Amino acid sequence: MLETALRRAETIEDAVRVIRAYASHQLPGAARAALGRAQELAQSTSDWLALGDCALDAGLGADLVREAVERAEAAATTPEEKENVAKAYAHWL
Repeated sequence: MLETALRRAETIEDAVRVIRAYASHQLPGAARAALGRAQELAQSTSDWLALGDCALDAGLGADLVREAVERAEAAATTPEEKENVAKAYAHWL
């Protein structure tokens, strides 16, 4: 069922729900694979920060959190986005 939900995911929010579901079922490998699908959908700073937050909450490891924050930083163009990225670095890493 979760595999189908992941294939049908069209937004970051959809993919994050699947990642969280896998994590709640103690399936970190599946959660990491779902994060890969979510990365394909990510387009904005807020998308990447949502993935970083999800990776942190799901306990997927600092490397995945760092990757998401670095990609958020690369996508950040406004002062607000840059501030949100700085907060992520400070609080998550």
